[in-house]
Amino acid sequence: MNWLNPLGLLALLSIPIIIYIHMLQRKSKKRRVSTLFLLNSEKIEKKAGSRLEKLRNSKLLWLNLLVAVLMTLLLLQLRKVQEQKVLKVVVVVDASASMSAFWEKGSKDLANELTKLAGKTKYIDIKIISSSIDEASIYSGALVGEASAALASFSPSRSGHDLGPALRRASSLLDDKGMLILCSDRPHDLSEDVMQYLIGEAIPNIGFTGFQAQANGKWQAVIKNHGRQAAQVKWAVGIPGNEKLVEQSVSLQAGELRQLRGEFPPTNDKMILSLPEDRFAPDNRLYAARPLSKKMNLEIKGFDDKNELQLLGILNRFDRVSFKDTPANFAIAQLSKLDDLGTQAGFYFLPGPYEWGEENLTAFNSPMIEGLNWQGIPFALAPKSAIPQGFYPLIKSGKNDLLLMRETALGPQFICCFNLNDPAVIKSPAMIVLMYRAIQKAREFHLAYNRKNFESDNEFYDYSLARKKLKVSGVTKPGVGLFRTAEKSGFFSILIEDGEKQKLMMEGGVFYADAAEGDFLMSESRNDIDLEKAEIVTIWQERSFLQSFWILLLILILIYGWYVFDKRQGMIQKAGKR
Repeated sequence: MNWLNPLGLLALLSIPIIIYIHMLQRKSKKRRVSTLFLLNSEKIEKKAGSRLEKLRNSKLLWLNLLVAVLMTLLLLQLRKVQEQKVLKVVVVVDASASMSAFWEKGSKDLANELTKLAGKTKYIDIKIISSSIDEASIYSGALVGEASAALASFSPSRSGHDLGPALRRASSLLDDKGMLILCSDRPHDLSEDVMQYLIGEAIPNIGFTGFQAQANGKWQAVIKNHGRQAAQVKWAVGIPGNEKLVEQSVSLQAGELRQLRGEFPPTNDKMILSLPEDRFAPDNRLYAARPLSKKMNLEIKGFDDKNELQLLGILNRFDRVSFKDTPANFAIAQLSKLDDLGTQAGFYFLPGPYEWGEENLTAFNSPMIEGLNWQGIPFALAPKSAIPQGFYPLIKSGKNDLLLMRETALGPQFICCFNLNDPAVIKSPAMIVLMYRAIQKAREFHLAYNRKNFESDNEFYDYSLARKKLKVSGVTKPGVGLFRTAEKSGFFSILIEDGEKQKLMMEGGVFYADAAEGDFLMSESRNDIDLEKAEIVTIWQERSFLQSFWILLLILILIYGWYVFDKRQGMIQKAGKR
């Protein structure tokens, strides 16, 4: 027996104070009278003075002392140390989507195994975690019934992922003693310390594994037969509210991939491709929207007529670009000096005189220029100028900066330290691809309506929505300008809220495309849990010593003390009225 709060002993100082208060109460006096009506002339009152009287025995005294003792016990927080023999069990549940094909039955079977383990000892400590480490724990406690309910409510839906981090976390929870169990639908190459409980089986499956669509409405989808035998299956094209506008059949050999092609329904920008229901639901529906990029208005300035015409011909091949006189979203322009540079995204170059640069070019690591070949392009270098803050080099010509870049709130800016008004530079494949990438990047910062399609559980950025009040459906918003699609297929939408008004800014489809999760040829059922290897751990645990009982007793004493005091006061008042 020990206590957590030794300062609680100070509460015992209240005992002498209680005794002192009771000794100040004067003893009542007896007076003999011949008749009761003579008492009316006497004023009956309770008196107390500074003179100490002999301590008298009373119920209130003992009740007050008992309350002081109980308060001391509560403040001390008494703890009783008990020896317990506990079986520690940590279960890692594979959160991959393939588990969903077997989870309804598998979760019950796993709960039955936990029940058997609980029968081996009086106390069991169960921890169940997901193999996806960014998810909260499924269950932690000692009640098998609650653990079973938690397993039943868990929904495995993640794409394929590494189980290693979750298993290392689970191992740290055991302190080298206990049972570590992995529940999955297929075997994994693990150490002997991990007992595998497999709930799968080899089942046939035909599902969608990929999708692409173009702005003109043409699309192509990939379908695969994951089974060991040839199969014929019906697939349908539909729209929200009518999933079977057109239905066709396709024959697939074992393991065959097949491309399906078509066009979006002419009266709808959304489409649903569907297959018959089977045990693995995620790849049976493919939701898609006709792609529509954000419209970008480009400003072209500082080029010769012939070169400008050539540049316009190249840019017109890009999706959704215009050259109107309205405020531009992206510029390709010549500046008289870099001091005129604002925050508008685009390519900016300086006037001559130009000098031919060295052929020795150095390209730095950047997604913008990754895979581009700049060798052989005749660059004429502009005079050196003071570079504004924030720019960093992408390409150097010898020791001279050739191309620099920085990020702004409106998108990427590039300083071309060469003559961009040159047909050889304009027509170079590397420059064309770089301009395309830069305009695509600038779209992420431009606030405009657009439609896109993504795979499930996939992240994408749209910085134009970063500081807006949004209403989202089918996606989450884990960071500034960052969005994550749902784990299940469907449509999504993002709206800007402005008071009572809402404006749709983005929508699209989410489809499942993890082919490995739809392949069940390696799935099997197996139980490696060995009850004989259940290692019982002895632990010493502190428990509160009758804490609830002391509180209940204190409440009862206070109620009874109030009753005694109220009864005594009533008798005094009654005697005073006679």
